[in-house]
Amino acid sequence: MDHLRAGGRPHVGTVGLSLGGHVAYLAATELDLAAVAVLYGGWIPGTEIPLSQPEPTLSGTPRINGRMLLLVGEHDHVVPPEHRLAMAGALRAAGVRHELVEYPGAQRGFLCDRRDSYDRGSASDAWHRIQELLAGELLGVRDG
Repeated sequence: MDHLRAGGRPHVGTVGLSLGGHVAYLAATELDLAAVAVLYGGWIPGTEIPLSQPEPTLSGTPRINGRMLLLVGEHDHVVPPEHRLAMAGALRAAGVRHELVEYPGAQRGFLCDRRDSYDRGSASDAWHRIQELLAGELLGVRDG
């Protein structure tokens, strides 16, 4: 981050998928990130994995100061509906600018074209939203 900022990029963001999505959410609670995209980031509300212990990663939500984009497939078994509601509720309560998009019919890993769960329509929309997030928050470019 220091390298990017020293190079004239004052705003930094990250994108994470699956466990990397969890790491991206956690990073947003600890670092000054302007934009964070979390794709099917699992285990955020609980303490099932060492990364979210002793307190759930979700408990750090009030420390987030950037914009969050959460993308998940409707049939993602690792990010069940109750986890989605918990994340959206925590972000809303903390006043974090965010969007949670649930792709109808999509499964976990919908973005990876090398998996059986790949969903072309969901992946295309997700890439568009990620690019829009990064351009808007990191480069100051807004659609419309």
